[in-house]
Amino acid sequence: MDLGQDYMVQNHGCQARDVNPDTHLPSGAMQLQDDCTSSSSSSANGSFVEDVDVVLTSQQLLLALPNEVLECILCHTDIPSLCAVSETCWRLHNVQSSDKVWNAAFFRRYPRLAASTHQAELDLALSQVERNWRRLAAWRSSLGVLVCHMLDQMGDKYYSVGGLPDPAMQQMCELVAEHGTLLVKDELLEILDSELVDSREYISRRYYARMLYRELHRDLVLLPLFRQFMRRPTHHMNIPEALHLIDLWVAPEKRRRDDSELKCHYMRIANMSLAQLRTSRPDHPLAGWSACKSDPFGQTLWADQDVPAVFDAVNAVLYDQLALLGDNDGKPRHGYPAVAHQLFCDHDTGTPAVLSALYATVTGMLGVNVHPVQFPGNCLLLWPKLAGTDYVFVDVMRAGLRQTREEIMRNPYLRLRNVDTHWFEPIPRQQMVHRLVVGTAQSARSPHLTDADLLSLDALAVWSESDCRLEYPCLYGLSQVYGGIRPMYIHRLIGEFLRSAGPSMSEQEREGLQDSMELMSQRYEQILQELKHHQEVVCLRRNAVPVQRRCRVGDIVRHRKYSYLAAVTGWTSQCHASESWIEQMGVDRLPRGRHQPFFHLLVEDGSNRYAADENVELADEPCPIGHREIGRYFVRYDGRRYVPVAALAQRYPDPGETDASDEAEPAGAAGGEQEPAGAAGGEPGASGAAPGPVGALPTLVEEADETEEVVLEEGEPLESGGGGVALGDGR
Repeated sequence: MDLGQDYMVQNHGCQARDVNPDTHLPSGAMQLQDDCTSSSSSSANGSFVEDVDVVLTSQQLLLALPNEVLECILCHTDIPSLCAVSETCWRLHNVQSSDKVWNAAFFRRYPRLAASTHQAELDLALSQVERNWRRLAAWRSSLGVLVCHMLDQMGDKYYSVGGLPDPAMQQMCELVAEHGTLLVKDELLEILDSELVDSREYISRRYYARMLYRELHRDLVLLPLFRQFMRRPTHHMNIPEALHLIDLWVAPEKRRRDDSELKCHYMRIANMSLAQLRTSRPDHPLAGWSACKSDPFGQTLWADQDVPAVFDAVNAVLYDQLALLGDNDGKPRHGYPAVAHQLFCDHDTGTPAVLSALYATVTGMLGVNVHPVQFPGNCLLLWPKLAGTDYVFVDVMRAGLRQTREEIMRNPYLRLRNVDTHWFEPIPRQQMVHRLVVGTAQSARSPHLTDADLLSLDALAVWSESDCRLEYPCLYGLSQVYGGIRPMYIHRLIGEFLRSAGPSMSEQEREGLQDSMELMSQRYEQILQELKHHQEVVCLRRNAVPVQRRCRVGDIVRHRKYSYLAAVTGWTSQCHASESWIEQMGVDRLPRGRHQPFFHLLVEDGSNRYAADENVELADEPCPIGHREIGRYFVRYDGRRYVPVAALAQRYPDPGETDASDEAEPAGAAGGEQEPAGAAGGEPGASGAAPGPVGALPTLVEEADETEEVVLEEGEPLESGGGGVALGDGR
């Protein structure tokens, strides 16, 4: 029976609970049958009557089934269908109300929650709705509406702030306290997955959902994992696992499982090495393996005399077949060697560390455990032999060359002086993790890494220095990172530290920390006042005189000289950069000089720029811009231009509306400041900054709009790195 037919019948006049006791059908359906029969009496053919008879007979057959069979049928329907079925007749209404039916429908609608790892949290959520699956589905559905509404409001409130301000995180914490972490994170992931369906809609919503999910997952899941990792003995720690955890930290929403994104490449290279070993040493004990290990962890499995053959096989794959070192004799790479080279060698910094991680992972999957050492350059791996105390060092930057300590010291090309004995010792866990985190922060540039992500890597570097233990140095370092934009986070950490270490602290230390908590509370109130002040300024600027310009906010433009594509996020009536910037960039040498509109641009290469009106034109073939901050300013892309968030559209109206101009802004409207020249208003120069509002947060709102990448071009003043400016206020 097609339940859609039943639903159509009840939509043609049936009342949900008006049931004919003889047929168990809604009385409206019986009336529909009578009407159809009478109308067909004057018809030449009776096909219409036959069709209606079939529908009604199917309904009768369905209702003749036992309740247990009806339950099994309804277990294969979705939630909207169950809601429709509940309005057909009393019997189906009662059958669909069973927990068995709604349990199946719930997990069909929210499949991520079916994972066994979520069982404890799901039981807690069920206990809050009297263990009723239908109520849980309704609660989860209402949460989705609430989260979407909250994220849409964030786009209007916080677009002027670089990163994730504390008020946004406080809103999310209140939602988590009411609905639980599991359901909130599931809704955030559902919003992020909407990008797979239509990447041009709900851009701002996904932007804030991504940042909030990352912060929640880092704080509640990943930080405890790092603590467990840091408490292991040194010989149970290695680069691959540390890189895996950092990989999770950078983009947790992309790593839904415990497997790293690179694991498939590690396993492929390890199996290539295993095949190479079977060819070169068929008598080797490893040659009997059908496949490599699924993880690189554990002690060495082979005798000392069998390990060099494993190294030789790995060297043949990494340096001969994949040619990860060198230029491949000037020939272009094709196939998997090109993919491997891009993954493991195309890095601005840290190539030795990445190759060391790759080498240690592949050998670990083949049963040989090696450790990184403190030797300068991060290129040596230590293999401790099982017999005796002799150590062998593998140089990953010299095609896997194996040497003893004495051979390394005799190398005339190294010219080592003042050699410390600790250079040949394993890297301490704090130092290893700290190096990897700092290297990741320096090289991580992606459309999906926002200012908040870079701040979180700075925070992870602080945590790693203290073994992820909450101590005085860690608190101080975290306050330098987050004190300016996330004061309530620091407030919470200080409270935790006082509760855990309170009995062993002196009265003076306790009072000092309590004063710090009060300072963080004041900082939070200051942020709220600054955000409110910014909204008032936006309203005042709408009443200013219009400015003639080529582009609107959201337009896709092309630079006339450099041909890059960019999205317009704001404009100023004239160049408001400092005099040093204007002179350095040659602005006055432009035909129209500094007295013309200048546009704030998000460029396709991930940078922010500040371009003169005469240097830009509307793109003939506009396309979406892959910039990590695009969701901060825009709601969606309509195929020709981006639609700005409501507050940004109000601040920079389209031509034909009342345009905003700084020259006519009422005195004191922005605290006496000039219109800043960031992506949505940030001072572009490192010097000559315009004074901010008295008592406000000049580095939180407006000046935090720039990105880290800056390209200086003649006639086009650009902005300095805004992430550092935003951090400076906290430090």
